[in-house]
Amino acid sequence: LKFQSKEDPTKFYLVWTTTPWTIPLNLAIMVNPDLTYVEVSADGEKWIIAENLLGSVLGKAKITNHKIIRKFKGSELEGKKYLHPLQVQQYLPTQLQKNPKLFSVLLSKEFVDDCAGTGLVHCAPGCGPEDYEVAYRNGITPFNCVDESGHFEDFGSFSGFKAKTD
Repeated sequence: LKFQSKEDPTKFYLVWTTTPWTIPLNLAIMVNPDLTYVEVSADGEKWIIAENLLGSVLGKAKITNHKIIRKFKGSELEGKKYLHPLQVQQYLPTQLQKNPKLFSVLLSKEFVDDCAGTGLVHCAPGCGPEDYEVAYRNGITPFNCVDESGHFEDFGSFSGFKAKTD
């Protein structure tokens, strides 16, 4: 999934998740501060990906023409802001909307690696213990508006949608 940089509309953080139903509840992106990341020019855009996963990601995206712009440690991404791809900020609780770390890159050595995916992990603190732990350390409160039947409630245009089916 591509999350657009707030600072540069041509730059995207390529994010990995095994729980796509939680994307509407995304509040941050996690990266490993010690991993090497690359900013790569691909398909007319700039993508941020863990260096060790670049070949895999470009292969899956069927990108054959690319150029590495720069390499850097994940720690350099801390605090970078992005735009939520589903534009859900208006549906979040007011206090959460005012949080300066909302929709920013957080550091996590323990929950982000370069074994699979992109090396950037979507963070929905109201949906899982690892996400909760990283968000808590960074002052982001959890949020979840999925009811017991699995439907989004009081969440604007997403209200009534079923989060996950078997």
